[in-house]
Amino acid sequence: MAKKILHISERGEGGGGESVFRETVVLFQELDFTNTHYTACKQSNKLPFKVDFDFKEKEQLTDFIYSFSNKRKMDLMLKEIEPDIIHLHHYGNLSPSILHSLYNYKKRRDNIRIIQTVHTFQYSCSHQAAYDYNKTKRCLDCANVHFKTKIFYRKCSRAGFVHSIAKGFNSLMTHYYYKKNIIDIIVVPSNFIKEAILLNKFYSDKKIVEVNNPIFEDLEKNIKFKKENNIVYFGRLSEEKNIKLLITAFALFTFEDTNNYKLLIIGDGSEKNELQKYVNEKNISHKVIFFPFMPQSELVKYLQTSKISIMTSKCFENAPMMMIESFNHDIIPIAANHGGMREMVLKLNFGLLFESEEEYSLVEQITKAVNDYEELINEKPKLEAQIRDLFSKSKYFTELSNLYSYK
Repeated sequence: MAKKILHISERGEGGGGESVFRETVVLFQELDFTNTHYTACKQSNKLPFKVDFDFKEKEQLTDFIYSFSNKRKMDLMLKEIEPDIIHLHHYGNLSPSILHSLYNYKKRRDNIRIIQTVHTFQYSCSHQAAYDYNKTKRCLDCANVHFKTKIFYRKCSRAGFVHSIAKGFNSLMTHYYYKKNIIDIIVVPSNFIKEAILLNKFYSDKKIVEVNNPIFEDLEKNIKFKKENNIVYFGRLSEEKNIKLLITAFALFTFEDTNNYKLLIIGDGSEKNELQKYVNEKNISHKVIFFPFMPQSELVKYLQTSKISIMTSKCFENAPMMMIESFNHDIIPIAANHGGMREMVLKLNFGLLFESEEEYSLVEQITKAVNDYEELINEKPKLEAQIRDLFSKSKYFTELSNLYSYK
């Protein structure tokens, strides 16, 4: 029987979880001829689909804790379309008022199903990052308790004390509704994040399903890229991404390097100015090129010419799409040996790991990737069929379709 399915996210524009939401909507609108799909997110003219219901931008801090405006919008759209299935993606800044509305709707219609794809550590950490910005270290100290209050005195959110307080109240309300069992199925893209959720015994009997984020980009087989001596990082430029370590390791590597490698840093963030100063201090500004954040259509030009990509994150990460992008474009990914980065390298059986936060270990792996590039890339055809099956759009579509019809 045909169902009405509502896809919800804070926004559809951007990378990471936003790209998964965006491409999920596009995929089901193209392939699902049985059900009707609706979307709710912040309006943008850059999206490849029509937004049926738009949310407002956060105007003040109280909107982040509880947005009455988004609650009213959510109530109205639920009343208008009466969805049978709700697929909730990242809704962070929309506030827990979204959960409040879903809770009321589910009380009226107990036969509906709510599925949530988890893109962050929101079940394990009050500010969703599993990283203590105050102590600058990875942290899952709150994962085993349901109501997480340490943020109120640890001030561990990225933006300091006031933001930590707001995040704390946001988290308390969020987990209040989680405890009301409004989420029927939790979808995770990595086993690592599943294990982090299960540190809280409350979720031990919940249906948690691992579904790989798919390769959304269709590439011709055996395509040959014209490679240059480029190392690339693309993503947010913030403290937990540890880009300073990448620059330090690149400076050490390039000191002995005769191959004229360049480092491309693509993205924006709070640390950009400091990183540019640090590059100047290291006297490598002629070898490090900064680019602003760019959409996928522009990013792909730089991926096609790069040989190596690097993730130096101090944080755990989830299931970083950089690994998939690298495989797609004949790039050797190098990643820190922890969390979702380690899991993705092992799952793909492609790429190199360096000891977390160890600059000389990273230099060693950069040197290996440079010296053995052709040999490592020549291993790729043996992995192609398995990886494309594991991360295929058809597999993703089938697995989600099964969850939509699950009883």
